[in-house]
Amino acid sequence: ITIPESAKSTSTTTDIERVNKAKGANTYLNLTISTVDENDYMAHTLKVACNATALDGWDNSDHPFRKSLEAKAPSITANAEKAIVSINTFNNNHETYVMPLQVKVGIDGRYRIRATDLSAITKDFSVVLLEDRVTKKFIDLTTANEYMFSAKVNDSRDRFVVHFSKLTNYAPST
Repeated sequence: ITIPESAKSTSTTTDIERVNKAKGANTYLNLTISTVDENDYMAHTLKVACNATALDGWDNSDHPFRKSLEAKAPSITANAEKAIVSINTFNNNHETYVMPLQVKVGIDGRYRIRATDLSAITKDFSVVLLEDRVTKKFIDLTTANEYMFSAKVNDSRDRFVVHFSKLTNYAPST
C-alpha cells in the first residue's frame, strides 16, 4: 500500500481522532514541521510524552521514524539511543530535560514548527522552550505555539533542541 505525502493532513479532524481525544488518548505534545507555503501541505509530526516508567533512551514507548517516500517531505525526529524516532517518551523524574531534535527539509524555503497539545507535557514541565541554535533564539512554546524559519536542504540537522523544565525561572545556558 502506498499513500502519497499529499494524502496526509495535519488540520483535518477525522472520526478516529475525535474518538481518541474523547477517550483521552491524545497524551502527546505534537511538534509538526511544515512549509509556510499553504499550497504545499507536506508535514511531519514528532510526538513527545513523559511518564514515570519511561526510559530516556529507547524503550517500548518509543516508535521508530519511517522515512517518507517523498524526498521533498520535511521531517522532525528525536534520537532514542538505538533509533531515530517519531514518538519519543522520556522519564518525567527530571527537574530539567533537554531533547535534541533532528530536522530535515527536502527543499530550500520557509518552514514552521507548530506545537499542539502542550498540556500533555505541561502537567509535568511548566517550561517548554524550542531552541534554534542557528538564530540563537528561544521560543516559549507555552505562549507562542509556532516558530517560522528559513532552511536549506544541506543545513545541519541538529539545529533545534527542546528544553523541558519544572523550574519556572529556568534559563537555558547557551
